[in-house]
This record gives sequence, C-alpha cells and structure tokens, in this order.
Amino acid sequence: DGPGIPEMERAVLTGESEIEPLLHGSGLGLWLVKLIVGRADGTLRFDENEPRGSVVTIAFPRPGAAD
Repeated sequence: DGPGIPEMERAVLTGESEIEPLLHGSGLGLWLVKLIVGRADGTLRFDENEPRGSVVTIAFPRPGAAD
C-alpha cells in the first residue's frame, strides 16, 4: 500500500544508472539487500504493483543445485 520505489532508485539498484548524490535517497536498506543477494549469487527484481507500490522479488539458488 505504500508509494513504491522511485524509478531513479530502481535504476541505481539494477545498474542502469549511476548514483547521483543529489537525487539518491539516504537509506541503506535496498542497497544492503542488493549487496547480500549479489554475494549469495541470488537475483533481485523490481516490479510495479497495481494500483500502487512495488513488488520486490528475491531469489537464491538452492544449495547443492547444479550450475
């Protein structure tokens, strides 16, 4: 039910944009999530939620799964 994640924040987290100090938020939450997910070879996906908000999907490989 929240306002969602602004497009500029999603672009930074997905690597589509550089961090702009004047535009980037001050929070560390999603950046920390991205770091942890990346180090665990996981994936992080952002989607719009209707009528508003965002859906963040985190997936990790199963332990022992074949590459």
